[in-house]
Amino acid sequence: MNDSYLKLELDVILKKLSGFALTSFAKRRILDLDVSTDYYRIEEDLQITDEALRIITHIGRCPMDFIHNNYAAIDKAYKGGVLTCEELYRISSQTPLRGRSQALYAEP
Repeated sequence: MNDSYLKLELDVILKKLSGFALTSFAKRRILDLDVSTDYYRIEEDLQITDEALRIITHIGRCPMDFIHNNYAAIDKAYKGGVLTCEELYRISSQTPLRGRSQALYAEP
């Protein structure tokens, strides 16, 4: 393991930070973070972070707090299967997300 990782206790920090992730995708992204000395990569990542902050301050927060992985349920319904109440709820709960996502990218 890289000496800078040990000094920073990066694995410990990332594990604690991933505990705040709302989705498995976000958790994986956090755990995949690493130390960089590439100036251009750092600059690009900072620009992305600044853009995310502007979006959050414009909308209030990212509209991704209740994203569910519905692929299996949709596939089941497509094949003629009967969905459970929970599967129906999870699919229907995504409808407001679409409108909130469109508002996210609307011009101020």
